[in-house]
Amino acid sequence: MPIKSTQHGIQLARRKGKLDLTSGKNKFKSELAAMRKKAVAQMRVDRTVSRQKVNDDINRIKEQPEEAKLRSEERREFTDYINGRTVKPRRGNAVTALFN
Repeated sequence: MPIKSTQHGIQLARRKGKLDLTSGKNKFKSELAAMRKKAVAQMRVDRTVSRQKVNDDINRIKEQPEEAKLRSEERREFTDYINGRTVKPRRGNAVTALFN
């Protein structure tokens, strides 16, 4: 009878080992899948952020000529006002608003 119980014990140990191995493999696979999902999500976020940054840079570059034109116009108006070519004060200047 001790032989049968020993064989039974060995079979139980083998089954338990297989179950532990399968359980470990499944746990590893699920952790790997979670890491993969996290990496994919991070890449999507990075891609979205970089696209938004590129779009912002493109818009800023497109607006530069308009901004330069406005600054040039303001400088021209100020120069004309200083040189007495116009009587109207510069628009948007708080100091000239007080004296008019």
